[in-house]
Amino acid sequence: AGLMIMLLGHVLATLPMFVGFPADMLSGAINAFFLFYALYKKKLFRMSILMSKYNYAVVALLFGVLLCSNIAKPAQQILMHFAAMNATTAGLVVAACALILVAGMFLILKSVVTLIYERAMNKQQVLITKFSEEITHMLSVEDILQVMSDTLTQFVEVDRLFVLVRGLDGNYHIEHTIKPLEGKNFSFTADHPLVSYFKTHNKSIHLQEFARTTVYRSMWEKEKSLLMNLQIEYAVPMFCDNELVGITILSGKQGKHVNHSANEPFYQSLSDICAVSVKNAYAYEKAVKEAQKDDLTGLINNK
Repeated sequence: AGLMIMLLGHVLATLPMFVGFPADMLSGAINAFFLFYALYKKKLFRMSILMSKYNYAVVALLFGVLLCSNIAKPAQQILMHFAAMNATTAGLVVAACALILVAGMFLILKSVVTLIYERAMNKQQVLITKFSEEITHMLSVEDILQVMSDTLTQFVEVDRLFVLVRGLDGNYHIEHTIKPLEGKNFSFTADHPLVSYFKTHNKSIHLQEFARTTVYRSMWEKEKSLLMNLQIEYAVPMFCDNELVGITILSGKQGKHVNHSANEPFYQSLSDICAVSVKNAYAYEKAVKEAQKDDLTGLINNK
């Protein structure tokens, strides 16, 4: 799309009706925007990399040049005609106004981007802090997973969310979903390709990216179809002491685009905090069950 727009801009620049209008420069800027967006979608860099004073200055300067290239000469002639200035003085005034314009655009751009970015970061931090405080004294795995899913869905809209936790058999079974009526009829074995991937990479992954890995090719078609039918888009590991305690898999909201890659730090922070609490809760539940049974007979101890 960016290349087509840039080509169109160069074609329009050759037409008489667009003489003086920088259609080629404008199309180049639009193409650059599409290029950055494509790289961002491919996770080749994060938007936070662009948040520097140098980049703000470059963008402000480009917009300033683009704008002033069309109004500088008319503005100079207006000053010469109405303010009785000579060409040199009028040119200096126009140049000074252009510098002020660029500086103003720099400040506005910086303020807007910083406001948007910091607002998102602050909301994430508030939710993470609140989540951490809420589950500190929880000893029920079900309650911990419920609070985690509630916290996650406050920040991002999803249609499906499954939390699979490692059981005594070493396999990962569904312990929580945001749709209670939805079937919990699948699990991941200890040697499932996704489990194997997390054990070696220890990071979240988009299912499109996972589909390009070698371990994905080792999955049965039935397992691939399951993830496709559930419209799973993203998977987040839950690690505690280098052990894969569980896996959170989620889909986006139907009809809405969810940038899971940008939310990865938020997902991972929730999962890391949750993994510690889940492991402790399981240890507590196990101790309670052992205390309720007689070691010799295996019967319930009523003492």
